[in-house]
Amino acid sequence: MLIREAMTSPAVTVRDSDHVRTAAKVLLDNRIASAPVLDEAGAVIGIVSEADVLRGRTVSDPRAHMRPQENMDAAPEVLVADVMTTPALTVRSDEDVDEAARLLLDYGIKMLPVVESGQVVGVVARRDLLRSFARQDRDIRRDVMDLLTEMGQEGVRVVVQNGVVTLMGAQGKQRIAAVLARTVPGVVRVVRTSACGPYAELG
Repeated sequence: MLIREAMTSPAVTVRDSDHVRTAAKVLLDNRIASAPVLDEAGAVIGIVSEADVLRGRTVSDPRAHMRPQENMDAAPEVLVADVMTTPALTVRSDEDVDEAARLLLDYGIKMLPVVESGQVVGVVARRDLLRSFARQDRDIRRDVMDLLTEMGQEGVRVVVQNGVVTLMGAQGKQRIAAVLARTVPGVVRVVRTSACGPYAELG
């Protein structure tokens, strides 16, 4: 499965020149934990997360120190650029979701901006991948069958179990059907079989 088939689009973004209050509102209103940060040209230059915003807005309470603080009412003007995480790891929409999963796990992050021609076209988060991996077999089979019909590949029998798609039928049609089935969200693996048993497997 390709990233474009699992990503969330359009992406919710903030600007590096935004105040952290703006970033906090964007994250809360959209119920997301982080967002790509764009510069004036629309290029991704960082990521701002809930933790970043909290670091930018935490001010000591004078009661904790039992002494007055000077100029307590003057909150610092903290911008997203001051607290964001840089550089931002990004992926392309035509990459496999396995690459996105690897980056998310290896770097301990929750979201990756998806970039094409220097512009953000979406984001792929852990939740997006979990949603794809957790799809019901019957839904996967329906989507595979619909895709095969749309592409004129009728006549191939499709069985789905735990996300593994097994194709049965004419060998020539199976080759094309296997490539198509691999693009359906939730497909873990595609296996082509003959009457004698499996003869090819696609990861």
